[in-house]
Amino acid sequence: MLIDTGYGTADVWQPHLRLSKFFHAVLNIRFRREKTALYQVKGLAFLRPTFATSY
Repeated sequence: MLIDTGYGTADVWQPHLRLSKFFHAVLNIRFRREKTALYQVKGLAFLRPTFATSY
C-alpha cells in the first residue's frame, strides 16, 4: 500500500524550502528518499519514472 503524505522528492532535497525550521522541528519530520512515492513506485517497476509525477 502506498500512502502519499504530501512530502516529496523536492522536500527531501530541500527540506526547509516549503516548511519552516520551527515546523520541521515541532513535527519531527524525517525526510527520506526511500519514503517518497516516486521512489516506491519506481521500486515496484509498474511505471517508468517518466510517468510518475508530482502535482
